[in-house]
Amino acid sequence: MNQTFIATAPLETIPVVEKELRSLGVTNIDAGFKSIEFSADKETAYTAHLKLRNPSRILRILKKGSGSSLAIITNQATKTNWLEVFKSNSTYLVEGVAGDKGPNSPDSTQISKAIRQGLEKYFEKKGLDIPKVDLKNPKIK
Repeated sequence: MNQTFIATAPLETIPVVEKELRSLGVTNIDAGFKSIEFSADKETAYTAHLKLRNPSRILRILKKGSGSSLAIITNQATKTNWLEVFKSNSTYLVEGVAGDKGPNSPDSTQISKAIRQGLEKYFEKKGLDIPKVDLKNPKIK
């Protein structure tokens, strides 16, 4: 079953990353600002993670949303059913990726923080322990 992923990379390497992804047989490639969205099965995504040299990260897209303000991003994250993704005793890493780079657009750090705050509110409302952030080795359970 194919899932949607995103490969982040410096802007000048996007064409090279796109070529590398095509060589692995991924589908639905869509280059954006410092990123390439694509579809692949888990095995191909893991292969991309291990073999590709140019992407900074390869991330699974859990949810896409409009990010016209950080409050909207936090609100959308609060409404996401995070228990479908991982348990409260997991550790995690959120990396928000900006689809646009307009003059008033939030940057990836601001987006990540807004998502994290929404995630924390979700678990708090459920009366569950809030998962901890682990920047180096997140363990999703």
